[in-house]
Amino acid sequence: MKLTDLIAGTKLQLEVLEQNGKDVNNVFVSEVEWVEDDKNLVIAAPIYEGNIYPLPIGTRINLYIFFKKRHSDITELYACGAIVVERDSKQKIATLKVKITGELIKIQRRQYFRFDCTLPVKYRIVNEEGNNDPGMGETEAKAIPLKDAVTRDISGGGVCIALEENVEKGTVLELYIDLGKEENMNFIGKVVRVERKDISEIYKYEAGIAFEAIDDKEREKIIRFIFDEQRKLRKKGLI
Repeated sequence: MKLTDLIAGTKLQLEVLEQNGKDVNNVFVSEVEWVEDDKNLVIAAPIYEGNIYPLPIGTRINLYIFFKKRHSDITELYACGAIVVERDSKQKIATLKVKITGELIKIQRRQYFRFDCTLPVKYRIVNEEGNNDPGMGETEAKAIPLKDAVTRDISGGGVCIALEENVEKGTVLELYIDLGKEENMNFIGKVVRVERKDISEIYKYEAGIAFEAIDDKEREKIIRFIFDEQRKLRKKGLI
């Protein structure tokens, strides 16, 4: 892939490396506005918690590009280093011009999205497989006690957890995951696979859960968490 292959609307993620001499450790969502040449492109200014996040000229970033091939459903992930060289605002749209400072590297999507980790989980069953009821009301669901589990891995599309009980494939769960730093995420997921693993004396089953209902803010928490943890491992030379 070449930079000039990108079109307006191509989805991006920005990892801010350093700002005012300090590590920012934040990941933002953006998209391509237009491409100027094979080294420069203009992107939408990142939004954080509903507001434009200011990135001064000279800010260094890692740019992650979700490149969809024409006439294909396949999306490939590329990464490169970049630097903010210009800020602008036209027709009430804030933009950044960034200059690519390194080569485009193709990244295996599984390596990027799926991250092995052990995090505390609270969950409850809100609709069991075989139950034709579309789901109980929010008040009724909240009355069900939460049970403990731990993550095995987490990704942009779902989570794998270790739990004490056997749950049927197709069961809908409400989950809360403790991401650390006083940050939690909440979502509704559907069990897509279950295996007996005897992971520990407590946790005997492993369940793969796909996100069913999750808003963009919650998904961004996952992406930031994965980036932050992978960055720590890279600094230690472990990946």
